[in-house]
Amino acid sequence: KLEAKLLSFTLMDQGNLVILGDMDGGVHWLDMESGHRKHYFKAHKKGVFSLLFHEDRLYSTGGDGYLGVWDITNPENFLTLKISEKSLRCLQFNPLRESLFIGSSDHSIYEIDTTDLSQKAHWQEAHSNSVFCINSLPNSSFLFSGGRDGQLKKWNTSTGELLLDIPAHRTTINSLCPLLNGKYLASASRDKEIRIWSSQTLELLQVLKTDRDGGHQNSVNTLYWDPLNELLFSAGDDNTIISWEIQ
Repeated sequence: KLEAKLLSFTLMDQGNLVILGDMDGGVHWLDMESGHRKHYFKAHKKGVFSLLFHEDRLYSTGGDGYLGVWDITNPENFLTLKISEKSLRCLQFNPLRESLFIGSSDHSIYEIDTTDLSQKAHWQEAHSNSVFCINSLPNSSFLFSGGRDGQLKKWNTSTGELLLDIPAHRTTINSLCPLLNGKYLASASRDKEIRIWSSQTLELLQVLKTDRDGGHQNSVNTLYWDPLNELLFSAGDDNTIISWEIQ
């Protein structure tokens, strides 16, 4: 039981740690075996929306527009970088570019070089409202983004070129998730639906609805793909987790 409401988490298998971000800007490092808190940092002035491990670093994004960067071998050694005047909502590492892509409430997508933490690109007005989720295909130069405007977009990360722009949902897209080694892309929305797309063309292939398919009764907030069992998991405001078999 922690002091504040939790917004984000990530796992570090090597160190047997779970990292939690709370609504007040706190980052908690918990030992998974004992359940004890090893470290606590007041890293952001507002909520911690996303957390990501890559190599020897932990990254966090917050509602204060800062990117937090930790050395996981020495968690006391961390820094924060001002990226935007608005919230940083989502975070994705791209191995081909050795970059972090960050979606912001200022409608932008930022690219940050992980070697020196410099800004490599700033895609202004990537969406007409907040960028809530981004994801990429395995070992691909393509990046997908979803926003409060309900648009699903496909980008070339090397050039910043917008390749496809689809009105995918009636309202906010909360999560994007590649399926089956990137052959398909799933999107989850506040409109209660999960939609399955061709990752190449963004052709709509399937809609998972509340009544017809036994889907969520409220906003669908997050998606997770289990490649071992080939199951898609979804969770939403109806306090329910659903597993889907993709045929």
